[in-house]
Amino acid sequence: MRVRLSDLKSLIVEASSSELMDGGFVHLSQTDLGPTFTFTPRRPTEPFRDINQDFIEDPITKRTSWALSIRGALDALTGMYAFHQPLYVYWTDVLPGEVDLEDEFDECPSSPKNKYGVGFELDKWEDYVHDMTGTEPTEDDVNAELNNCVPDSKDTHERWALDPVEAHRVGYYMSGEFHRSDEVPVSKIKRRDRYLLTRPW
Repeated sequence: MRVRLSDLKSLIVEASSSELMDGGFVHLSQTDLGPTFTFTPRRPTEPFRDINQDFIEDPITKRTSWALSIRGALDALTGMYAFHQPLYVYWTDVLPGEVDLEDEFDECPSSPKNKYGVGFELDKWEDYVHDMTGTEPTEDDVNAELNNCVPDSKDTHERWALDPVEAHRVGYYMSGEFHRSDEVPVSKIKRRDRYLLTRPW
């Protein structure tokens, strides 16, 4: 079922971020990759850093990153992207090799008064490990501890796909406006996202 953009406006009043239509996962791209594209896992080019510019996100695991909603995907880009440029929205209903980062969060490195998250500082954790064990963690040790760790995943509900993902272009944002692709199965998009796609930013 294809729904015109004008038909979506009736969904605004009762929109809720927790209401699902058919579920699915969203990925944002700065490049128009065509109506359908297969995303191949790769290592991040710029993992999350702490205030000392140390990496505190898994820098090794090859993956593609996905959100449960367009809102979540946009939140993950806050501070990293200029929204006056196009953002192309891709959607899929299944993630091969899915990793739920929220499930992994409690296994990430932490130390007293330095819990893992966006305020985590790697050097404080390394000092703690040294004090407890008498040895300095190696780079391999740090990478092992950061396996499947992303510091803001509790907020963004980020998911990874460890295998290639075929996704469909929903449309794109530019200058605060959403433009829908003709090929998009709009009926599958979450109600909250339908609201976001029809309102001015």
